[in-house]
Amino acid sequence: MQSLFWLAVFLIGGLTLAYRRVDLRTATIATGITLGLYTLIGAGGFLWLSLLWILFAGMVALNVDDLRRDYVTKRLFAIYRTMQ
Repeated sequence: MQSLFWLAVFLIGGLTLAYRRVDLRTATIATGITLGLYTLIGAGGFLWLSLLWILFAGMVALNVDDLRRDYVTKRLFAIYRTMQ
């Protein structure tokens, strides 16, 4: 039952942030707070928590403009140009 609660918290929280078009930094902070609470209160195993924190680290890395521009945006634009 606790797993369903945390799944609902993450899904509803993520959908709410997307619906309100919150900027990336605010969404990262909200996700970090929720993940911290899940780590302290939730019943996730070590491997599961490690995976979630690694995914969160990737989300934090997207907040760095140079990394996002060089590794994500530039490559997506290159793919988009070849589609036309």
